[in-house]
Amino acid sequence: MDLTIRISGAQGEGIETTGRTLAAVFARLGYHVFAYRQYGSIIKGNPTMFYQIRVSDRRIYSHGRWKNFDVLIALNDAALSAYRSGARHVISEKEIPLTEIATRHGNRIMRNVAALGGLAALIGLDTKYIAEQIKSEFGERGEKIAEANIAVLEEAYK
Repeated sequence: MDLTIRISGAQGEGIETTGRTLAAVFARLGYHVFAYRQYGSIIKGNPTMFYQIRVSDRRIYSHGRWKNFDVLIALNDAALSAYRSGARHVISEKEIPLTEIATRHGNRIMRNVAALGGLAALIGLDTKYIAEQIKSEFGERGEKIAEANIAVLEEAYK
């Protein structure tokens, strides 16, 4: 396996959390992971921030392909417009009702977790690994928050 995933959206949409979660999941599974966070303006709402992860079963030394990557997770339309042409596969509101799923379970901010469910379905990753990481990351904020995120993950996976 050698997979490059770019997660993009506005500052404050969970790009960093999504990227860290994915990187941790793949590392726990024994893969080599290289993660890169592109920082832009510190103003909340910057439309095209991204976090790129390269995952491989072999040792890797770089973030992977810069202009062409395997999967784009676009959390807003600006991210979709900016990076769609470089992606082989796209996960966005156009393919999966991310906001609708997240809202149904309590808060639209969890749409990044819905995107993780879509990614898991696309690449054949069992959601139990992501759920374990969610419990690890969000569990300290409360069990209900972790449970809501896992419900979003599972629904989007379907």
